Amino acid sequence: MTDSASTQQTPHEFSPTAPARDPHIHQYQGRSVYCYPESESILQRLGFLEGKPAFVACDQLPGRTQHPVYAIPESGRFMWKSCLRGGFLSRFNRKTYFSIGRFVSELILSDRLHRTGIPTSKLLAFSATRTGLGFEVTQLVQLENDVISISDMLQMEKRPPTREQIRCTGALIHRFHHAGFLHGDLNLMNIMINADPNTPARSVLVDLDPGSIPPGSDSTGNLARLARSYAKIIKKGGTPLAMGDRYRFLYQATGGDRRLLKKALEQCTPMLPETERVR
Repeated sequence: MTDSASTQQTPHEFSPTAPARDPHIHQYQGRSVYCYPESESILQRLGFLEGKPAFVACDQLPGRTQHPVYAIPESGRFMWKSCLRGGFLSRFNRKTYFSIGRFVSELILSDRLHRTGIPTSKLLAFSATRTGLGFEVTQLVQLENDVISISDMLQMEKRPPTREQIRCTGALIHRFHHAGFLHGDLNLMNIMINADPNTPARSVLVDLDPGSIPPGSDSTGNLARLARSYAKIIKKGGTPLAMGDRYRFLYQATGGDRRLLKKALEQCTPMLPETERVR
């Protein structure tokens, strides 16, 4: 049987990119909530509009702090995320943002991607509460079921993705880039795949942040960030991809375009440990 990663493929056909639309803004006692009309019933049931959870949390997810998760029967699970700063600045200012522009952009991006049909995490809303000279921000994110990050699969479960998952993930990233989007933090923690390898391959991009994309970035630069993430996991003792799967992934992620594939290999290969460069 011929491997699809070694043959010329017909370019993928995608639906047109959905246009941007402005979110609605709800004001409630100094709290501004940005959302779209179709999400408002969920926000009301959870208490997000008022800023007071209507349910007891069913779970906690780790991040820069613990984020509570709330479940609504037949509607899904939702993470109530406190947005905190990282890096050096967090030593002096952990909670306050002086502009909410990046959060507006992320909400608009999430909405466009879902209306375009590209599988990504669904950001339902964010709130901005005035505090001193800036704002404290929370987000409400609808969670995917039965998925695991590729990072956790390689580091915690000590197993590589299947070949079908590799191809599915590469095709998703190609579709994402082909539609004109870039991911602000493309790493293996932000790519979710089906946890059960016996179920149909499924990939979802999460934690989109257009405000973190540096000027001049392009799709192969985005892939180099991903290669750097993979290299860090390998150096920490994570399980490597199966032989040939790194190339198969890049082939799918570049849509089989030989020029882009060559450029991606040139940018990604130097990021990898010597032992990985021949795989």
